[in-house]
Amino acid sequence: MKKITLSLLALFVTCCVWQTSAQYMLDQAGTFAPIDISATGTNVTLGDDAVVADLPIGFTFNFYGNDYTDFDIASNGLMMFDGNGDNGCCSGEPLPIISASEPINFIAFAWEDLDPGNGGQPAVNVIRYATTGAAPNRILVMEFFNVDHFPSGNNVTTQVHLFETSNDIEIHTTAMPSDGGNHTMGIQNVDGSQSLAVPGRNGVDWSATNDYVRFFLPPPPPPPSDDACGVGLPAAFDPPSIISSDATITQTGVVGAAAGEYNLDFVSFDATSNWPNDITLTLTAPDGTTTITLSDGNGPGNAPGTEMDTEFRDDSANDVTAWSSGDMLADYQAEGGLLNTVFAGQPIDGVWTLTLDDVCCNDGGTWDEWCIEFTQNGVPPIIACPSDVMANSDPGECGAIVNFATPGAIDPEGGSVTVTQTMGPATGSLFPIGDTIVEFTATNDDAPNETATCQFTVTVVDNEAPTITCPADITQTNDPGVCGANITVPMP
Repeated sequence: MKKITLSLLALFVTCCVWQTSAQYMLDQAGTFAPIDISATGTNVTLGDDAVVADLPIGFTFNFYGNDYTDFDIASNGLMMFDGNGDNGCCSGEPLPIISASEPINFIAFAWEDLDPGNGGQPAVNVIRYATTGAAPNRILVMEFFNVDHFPSGNNVTTQVHLFETSNDIEIHTTAMPSDGGNHTMGIQNVDGSQSLAVPGRNGVDWSATNDYVRFFLPPPPPPPSDDACGVGLPAAFDPPSIISSDATITQTGVVGAAAGEYNLDFVSFDATSNWPNDITLTLTAPDGTTTITLSDGNGPGNAPGTEMDTEFRDDSANDVTAWSSGDMLADYQAEGGLLNTVFAGQPIDGVWTLTLDDVCCNDGGTWDEWCIEFTQNGVPPIIACPSDVMANSDPGECGAIVNFATPGAIDPEGGSVTVTQTMGPATGSLFPIGDTIVEFTATNDDAPNETATCQFTVTVVDNEAPTITCPADITQTNDPGVCGANITVPMP
């Protein structure tokens, strides 16, 4: 049945943390694969504009950071967790939405005015659910089968799949015909602070056939930096001798300056030598062939107890070839060039080898430690705008009121993100006839505050026929001696 609801729409800036409460992401490229539960499912009786509560999931399912073991079904195409009892009558609303008269904490798989209470035939207006598989990979399947749009016809067949462990949500839509009303497909948390609507399916008229949608939480990103120290140390060296020590980096990536690539921060070296200028230090990448000379025959000779405790780094202002006496300084540039230039494009994961070659002459020393460290360059946030919106002009207006959701965004490095609109009218505004570009910008809240933007186009079509008002009828006598008259006709 129809009702009119006055709702206060609010936009929320979404900030995302890498926990189970992180913002979901969307996948529409998977395989449409409904699961047949016609013989195993438990049927649910639902009338028009009704809710059935506390149905068992069969396992613990996490939705927006909260654990649930049961769920509710609303007849108007909603699946809820500890809902407020609202049945969603009577059309799909644009997300995000907060109102005491609207549902909360839901999966909107086919939110519109549906009527499963209309009919009762065995194969029409069927709602059922079943839990399949074995722990820890069980799946809850909830199905609307041939459910009417109100008042009848345009039947909807769709399934929602909830996955144990991954907490993924899949919607497999066999048939979602349009009945001219507004439909919504998306998810929203308990207080409306986080939501994600499928582009083009957010409180608008749409249809779908044999369609797949997945809401999922991206895996936590790797830590933004990695370091490792060499094994087999400390070790004494009594020349002539060659000693190598390996340090293993497990994080994957490549050396480079682009976003997401890695900077080789430094190579630290710590030893005590009695004759430093006999020593050559060489670093070899995991490929076994790319090398750089850190220092070759520098420092004093015949200098017992010289401390060689330093870091080789690209941002150092010190030239290691200028070292001729005393202990080493705190840092130097590598003698063979810039570390990040020599190793550009090299994978960071694998075994890095530092080799100490003491060529002469029975003067000895101790190699205590060496380490290597990488830091990932800043990564811009990921933001996904709604799809382009097309609307007809409102009656009597040279434009249309258009609503859209604020895009979700995530920081792949695990920080929070602020999303702001940077171009175009705000949601709920009167958009002019023609094309209007709307842009949103996502900014990582932590320095250096990387940004990313996305855009979509709102197209308003003037589909209203023009009106014309003609002047009143004119009666005029003929001009003298003329079978007619000159008449001035006003413009309509």
